[in-house]
Amino acid sequence: VDSFENRRDCEVNGRDAFMGELNGLTYLCWTISPTYSCVLEYTAESASEADILRMAESVGEPER
Repeated sequence: VDSFENRRDCEVNGRDAFMGELNGLTYLCWTISPTYSCVLEYTAESASEADILRMAESVGEPER
C-alpha cells in the first residue's frame, strides 16, 4: 500500500476507500467491517473506474 502511485481517496457505500496504482495495475481498497477488507485489482483496459466502483458497491456486509 505504501508503494502505490497516484493514490487517491474515494468512497464505497459511504465508507472510506482508496485507489492506487502499482506495476501497471490499479487497486481499489476498502474495509466493509472490522474483520473484512476488500481489494479489487484491475487494468484500465479491463474495466472503467466507474464500473469498478459499481462492482465494489455491490459487495454487501458479510454474514455473521
